[in-house]
Amino acid sequence: NLNGFQGTYSKLIDVSDADVGDSLAGWLEVFDPAGHRLPDSGNAESPLFIISFGPDGAPIILQDGLGWTNGQNWLHPGQNYSIQIPIQDVNGYGDIQEVEVDLSSDSNEDLMIQWSAMNGCSTSSIGIVIQDCSILGDTHHFEPIFTLEVVMSFAWDFNADSSMERRVRITASDDSGQSHSNELDGVWRYSSEMEIDLASVAFSNNSAFIAPEDVGILSADVVWTKSGQLVHNIIDVVAYVDGVENYGISVNGATDLQVIAPNSTGIFPITMDLVNLPSGAIDRTVSDDIVAWMVVDGNAPKVLQVLSPNP
Repeated sequence: NLNGFQGTYSKLIDVSDADVGDSLAGWLEVFDPAGHRLPDSGNAESPLFIISFGPDGAPIILQDGLGWTNGQNWLHPGQNYSIQIPIQDVNGYGDIQEVEVDLSSDSNEDLMIQWSAMNGCSTSSIGIVIQDCSILGDTHHFEPIFTLEVVMSFAWDFNADSSMERRVRITASDDSGQSHSNELDGVWRYSSEMEIDLASVAFSNNSAFIAPEDVGILSADVVWTKSGQLVHNIIDVVAYVDGVENYGISVNGATDLQVIAPNSTGIFPITMDLVNLPSGAIDRTVSDDIVAWMVVDGNAPKVLQVLSPNP
């Protein structure tokens, strides 16, 4: 019925003469009586669908190249992590119905990520943030070997139990219902514990000797406690000198904190801590430990006597 406002139309295509290796592309050319073309109907350069004729085969998740790209066992909130998944399928990724990444296959946690060529990546877990999903390189729709990369991060309110060990299982399914699974080597654990690396604290622009009320630069690293990796998030840092708070920030795990010297001569201990952390972060800094000493010298040198030559 071409006179209705809406309809469902179908077309039977005879492919009985197609040979292995042939392909079929399709698009729509629909115009209304006023000459308006149906939008998003495809064209020869960007068809609505492509069919490749050949024998069907189950997808295989290849072992070579499979895994986390950072190679770490400890994962942390607010950091991007990527998993690369090489897959072999004789019909290419167009035949893949879904790739499922189960980040906790040995427990009943819901840590699933699903990918499809049509919809990209999705997850029902509120603790997982999808950053990107893509087929790497200029891989053609029908190339038999391709690599899916999933980039994700963890929300700060992710389960903070650092004792849990989790295994990753990946399953690829094609349009005919065939599937294949593979597990990543090893386990991963999660921790939101961070601290100032007290051994890294040092004055960067001068020595510990400083004049009253002058400004010194105190450098330090902020690291994840369990892995020792730098914390890439912006973190507030404070240094205490003679009871006075000096605030700064850590960016990509490093801080250059300005500390103001007291206005009186003396030797003053410096302690440091993390403040205003995101909800879910755990500070493991030993805030009572003295990380450095500041020697405030208010006495300028002076000549007491000229011994030689005689005046």
